Amino acid sequence: MSVRSQSQAYGVAERIAAQLVEDGASGVALTGSVALGEDLPNSDIDLIALTHERLGHQLLRRDDRLVSVVRQSADQAHASLYQPSEIGTAVPGWRSAIVLSDAFGVVQDVRDEAAHWTWERVAGACDDWVASGVTGLAEQVHRVAGLLRGEHDQVRVAAANRAVIGLQLAPRMAVHRRILYGSENRLWELVATCEGSDWAAAQDQALGIDGAPSHADQCRAALRLYSMAAERVQGLLDRRQDEVVTKALEVIEQSLGESP
Repeated sequence: MSVRSQSQAYGVAERIAAQLVEDGASGVALTGSVALGEDLPNSDIDLIALTHERLGHQLLRRDDRLVSVVRQSADQAHASLYQPSEIGTAVPGWRSAIVLSDAFGVVQDVRDEAAHWTWERVAGACDDWVASGVTGLAEQVHRVAGLLRGEHDQVRVAAANRAVIGLQLAPRMAVHRRILYGSENRLWELVATCEGSDWAAAQDQALGIDGAPSHADQCRAALRLYSMAAERVQGLLDRRQDEVVTKALEVIEQSLGESP
């Protein structure tokens, strides 16, 4: 059965696409779960409008559906396929995109480029992004470890930084493992499956979904998660990054009272 007949959302997407074209968009693509024919009643409708007007992201409400409209130039759309922070969603999103309007072929051009895209073309940029991200989280490690070691009693500070570690490691590891996840709805499961049971357990505890562990347990889990990530990407670090990460691992070992 086609997407058109599967989902009422398609009709909403077509009407908004027509309005976007009227407002100056050169092309409009439908992406996400609606394009895949996997949307649920509460799923949002994802549209990308290629334009030079009012660039940015906007949320709309139409026919009781949440609609996400990203307005970007054609150059920005092409560039998203090579930005490590966007690759995980941009490449599969464009590959499965449905062309709603494309008077000048700009949408199809991006779709074709995504279809022929390979990790080899962005390997260096991806490795640099992963290394810099893991190194940057050393700051959060020190703050979380400080609470566990009794160096401060700022529970909210530790909680916020523990959450940052738990949330930011997954997309970095997805890029490290060359995973295209399409949607954050799939990110956590795919990374957990790829990284294994120890990672999955630490991730669940750090995010507070494994038997509602105590705050201290969540902090320890976030530190273990960081230790595993650091071990996996160690070969990507330059000398300065290695020094920062090594110190963070020493702090973790002292905080946990065990080898990370």
